[in-house]
Amino acid sequence: MSKAAAALVLDASVADDAAFGKACEICEKIIVDKIVYSSSDEVAVVLAGTQESRSTLYEKFSHARYQHITVDRELARASRRTLESIAAVRQARQRTAPALQTLSYSAFDFVEALTVAADVLQAKVSGKKYTRAIYFVTDARHEVVHKDDLQLLFDSLANDQVALVVVGIDFDSSADAESKREVHERFKNVKEEEEEADASWGTLSVKAQNEKVLTGLCAALGTPSSVISPVEAVNMLSRLRCRRVRQQPLLRIILSIGDIQLATQIFTLTQQERLPTLSRSTPDGADVTQTVAYETVSYVDGEEERRAVCSEDLIESFFFGIDRIPCSAADRAKMKVKGERALQAIAFVAASEVAPYLLMGGTRTLLPLAGDHQGQRGYNALVEAMEAMGKAMVVRLVRVSDAAPVLCACFAQRCDDGGDLPRCLVMAPLPFAEDIRGFQFSEYPEFRFTAAEEQQMDDLIDGLTVDDTVLTPQDTFNPVLQQFYAILEAKLMSRATSTSTAATSPVEVPRLPAQLQGNSTNFFVEDSVVCARMRKHRHDLEVCAAHFPYEEDADDDADENSFHVKRNTLVASTEMGKGDGTEEGQGGRGLRSNVPLWHNRREGFAAEGGPQTQLEQRRIFSNAEAVTSASSRSASTAAAPMLLRGRERNDLSASSTSSSLAPSDRATTTSTVPHRVHEDVASAAVPGSVSSADPVTRFHFVVTQPNVQAAQIRHAKDALCDAVMELVRASGGSVGTKSSLDHKCVACMAALRAWCLAEKDAAYYNNFCGKLTTAAKQCGNHDDFWKLCDNVPPITRKECENSLLTDDADAEAFLQMASFCASR
Repeated sequence: MSKAAAALVLDASVADDAAFGKACEICEKIIVDKIVYSSSDEVAVVLAGTQESRSTLYEKFSHARYQHITVDRELARASRRTLESIAAVRQARQRTAPALQTLSYSAFDFVEALTVAADVLQAKVSGKKYTRAIYFVTDARHEVVHKDDLQLLFDSLANDQVALVVVGIDFDSSADAESKREVHERFKNVKEEEEEADASWGTLSVKAQNEKVLTGLCAALGTPSSVISPVEAVNMLSRLRCRRVRQQPLLRIILSIGDIQLATQIFTLTQQERLPTLSRSTPDGADVTQTVAYETVSYVDGEEERRAVCSEDLIESFFFGIDRIPCSAADRAKMKVKGERALQAIAFVAASEVAPYLLMGGTRTLLPLAGDHQGQRGYNALVEAMEAMGKAMVVRLVRVSDAAPVLCACFAQRCDDGGDLPRCLVMAPLPFAEDIRGFQFSEYPEFRFTAAEEQQMDDLIDGLTVDDTVLTPQDTFNPVLQQFYAILEAKLMSRATSTSTAATSPVEVPRLPAQLQGNSTNFFVEDSVVCARMRKHRHDLEVCAAHFPYEEDADDDADENSFHVKRNTLVASTEMGKGDGTEEGQGGRGLRSNVPLWHNRREGFAAEGGPQTQLEQRRIFSNAEAVTSASSRSASTAAAPMLLRGRERNDLSASSTSSSLAPSDRATTTSTVPHRVHEDVASAAVPGSVSSADPVTRFHFVVTQPNVQAAQIRHAKDALCDAVMELVRASGGSVGTKSSLDHKCVACMAALRAWCLAEKDAAYYNNFCGKLTTAAKQCGNHDDFWKLCDNVPPITRKECENSLLTDDADAEAFLQMASFCASR
């Protein structure tokens, strides 16, 4: 896409004030459209019907021709100053008394006005690769004096390929194709028609004659020249659209497939559009520069001292662990992988083997060079064969010499999905091993669905399926970008029409267009296809919601997701089990019913799986020391990737399943900041959180309340962990110096361990032990700390069957690994 040059011709002598305001609005929208979506385009402003005259042609003809036509803005990139030209004309019209408006503007020859606009374009972009256009907003009520210039105007516009778009104010829209053809013939033979003095033409008014001439002129020039009404112009300029990007290749490179070489070029197909970065300037718009000062900070006797350092005295370094490793330019050059610029095909694989989640970032298309007919034949043969065989080509791309190599997958795809356009290769980057996150997730196979449930879900999916015309990428706009453009447009218009220089003057936030609300901001607005589908299949939605009910206990953050999934599935399994019995779905996954979980029972749950009274809960805490003394040491789930790497597949699968069943993985995080609690939970009968003053008593009081909820219990456990961390940091990790803090820390560990044993939540406690080991190592003596905490070791499988730690050796290895990681 080449740059565009446009001349905006505004008829300043439009008689009706409302029509003139609409004309100014159209001109402003055209300028703003250039600023927002085509910032490299250039715009000139020509005012017709003014009292003064200013143009190159006016001076060239010694003020005898081209009068009352003013070139207010020469051709340049659209900016706020371009808008100010239109705003000045509008404000001058508003300041003029109605009785004097006819004296403020003069009649003009629209042929001369268009000739001046064409001259402005020709003087700047003649012979250059520009698309040229003239936008003429007029009511065409003034008589054309120099009719002989009409043919010269047409030749000039046709030779320079200038499109003419006339926004006709109060134009007669009843002219049909026959009228256009008649006017076209009249226009081509202007002199002969004048000699014939057609009686029918003479009966028309000046305005009607001008309308027909402009219509014929646009018809003779052909598309995209046209005559449109102001309403059509506003509608077209109000449509959502994207920022125009010049079509040019990202790079040109030779594709090597063994001994075969094809000259190709790469274009970007998709790339995430981001908001522009903020820049600083003075209130009047002057650019500023920022200087950087380097200082070292040290503390002497508790006072901060700063010392300036010259940039020449600094060295560049990389962090390697906690150490800084200085690296010179020669060192950085050695780190690069040496290689020539290349695009090499490595192998062909089945296209179905490239999983969608492996594709990274924006996509590009690989095409042969324009005009390379031999290369096009080879390229077409390659693409046809790949599509017929369902293959994808894996390539190695090095954009420039010694650049980092990139792996890409190339897929054969027709540009218009089955049309007449040729096929092309679409490239998508592939990850290296370091780019893949090896997370493991459980499918919760113990929670099964029935055939009836599966059928209900199938019906729901079929009912909510839309065709390929709904939510197409080309018609689905980003609401953030569109709102960004709308706000800046409003501020730009405000600054262009006001005399204030305040850069931060408030503006009214514009409303998002209806078409944006229907496909980007809110998919369920009235009269949309998605909303109609949802309304039509409301019954299917209600049936599925009844089988998979959702109950919100707290904010849906990371820990709540697993809680709600398990709870919803359990409730669904229980309710469906009442009616369907032993009915099973496909794949042999049966429905399990009447399986109670601890978070569904307000009175608590015993370690053996039965109900638990408050008295039994209190016994857990009162006998916490005794409970923990029988424990054997073992490793935490946090160490599973390190300790279980060499185990058999069945052991690893069992570990993953048991880890996924843990009610909370709160202790796997690097911080023990408590969860945010929902207002409904916070306002329940259970009072505030656990504090470090008396954490064990407070924790015991919270979890033994009769109406305690699952989210409150997790919050209390997290707060107890925070209290232990504070105690460890306060004691410095050493034993004997602050014995009261040490004993309080052990008491907290015993209370937490006892509760996790009762809940069968070994993963939570063991993960916290790993974090605590790291904190103790960083604070002081790790060995002495765990000698003190010998009675509260990690929970092993001997005490809790879902623990990943089998024996004392696993526990010792886990603590040593945590200590080793902390020392690095």
